Amino acid sequence: MIFFRKSTIVLDCFTTVNAISELFPITLLRDQLPTWWKSIPKEAPIGDFPVQMSTIKRCSGFKDLFKNGLCIPSWSEIELFQDPTHGFSHTAPNRVADGMQHRESQMHGAYTDYQHYKLISPWLLKEKSGISFIMTQASWHNMNPCEYHIPVGSLEFKYQHATHINLVAKKQPVLKQFNISAGQPLVYLLPQTERNVKINVETIDDREFNKLKTYHHSFHNSYELTKKILKEKR
Repeated sequence: MIFFRKSTIVLDCFTTVNAISELFPITLLRDQLPTWWKSIPKEAPIGDFPVQMSTIKRCSGFKDLFKNGLCIPSWSEIELFQDPTHGFSHTAPNRVADGMQHRESQMHGAYTDYQHYKLISPWLLKEKSGISFIMTQASWHNMNPCEYHIPVGSLEFKYQHATHINLVAKKQPVLKQFNISAGQPLVYLLPQTERNVKINVETIDDREFNKLKTYHHSFHNSYELTKKILKEKR
């Protein structure tokens, strides 16, 4: 019988800011476990029950998540301001932290009475096979999950490389302010494969970084059209 070893998925993570790659790199989720997870025992007493019961520490769903997932932490402290009329704005201690908002008409019918903001990520990712990665909120690291919501999405990093993070929050009657701390896990990336994933984090110059950015050559569907053209060339 012949056994074939599964090849490793290599995920290259590029930024132009060396401090980000040094201080707040993209990591495997098992290297960024929540503090509460580390301290919780595997069994705990439940009332007067004579045998200790398993805790969340033994849950296969959580263990597989932390074993196979990746984490993108916040690259800066970001102070978000949510105005009931004008929507989101932000301030940060640097120019790396950037953001923009889509208008309600661009997602009409979804998240009624919510406002949108996009955190412009300083990371571009590249992966050769084209497997999908599910991006979802780092909910097990967020101790106040109702403050804002990051809707789930699916990405691949063969034909596009951006990792911008979209969030929504319910409209408030008055100005609301909340803080994202530097290094705080923002999203999980869940590779849709049974193969191991290896992360390479690298700081590159602006010229090389710009080569990886999506070129918006059309008013609509630039990504799909670019992907079609590149596939036909190969």
